[in-house]
Amino acid sequence: MAILEELPGVKVTVRIAGKDCVEYEDPDAGDIQASCPTSSKYIESVDDAEFCIHFHMDSEYNWDYKEHSLCVGVCVDGQMLTMKALRRRYLINQQFDADIVGRPVLSTETGEWFLPIPKFSAVNKVDDTTKDRIEKDREVAKNLGIITVKLHRIIVHDDYFVPVSTPVKSSYALSHGVKAAE
Repeated sequence: MAILEELPGVKVTVRIAGKDCVEYEDPDAGDIQASCPTSSKYIESVDDAEFCIHFHMDSEYNWDYKEHSLCVGVCVDGQMLTMKALRRRYLINQQFDADIVGRPVLSTETGEWFLPIPKFSAVNKVDDTTKDRIEKDREVAKNLGIITVKLHRIIVHDDYFVPVSTPVKSSYALSHGVKAAE
């Protein structure tokens, strides 16, 4: 569970089948130079297992700063999965829990929106060793298997988000890629 001392009351976990994944300390976490408080963990993933990012907030979180909202942005493999603005009024009994499960996609076949659930996929070896393929794969591999959750304090004004502080980031490094469940 990614917990930052600088952000009490907020917890982020990766879940498979409704259960929190076992997390391991990142041995290189001390080497990370970040401009904001950061937590980095490793988890084990299982090929073809659907997963979600679980976000928990409770009364320990300090809402006092200018009646702000908290923006939660989730990226998987370098691709934006979702960005949500959470407001104090969303808390029920001083708590808020949500599973971030995917990004809506418009079906080209039906013209309807659907929500593909992300799932872990194995990284496959390919025999195509052309220079273009190697460069393309190198770019993709930079973020492969990384789930990043960024939190920003924002003020919502006339449907615009105005950031009010530096972001807080929580990262998970995984041993698998991610694909949408069918």
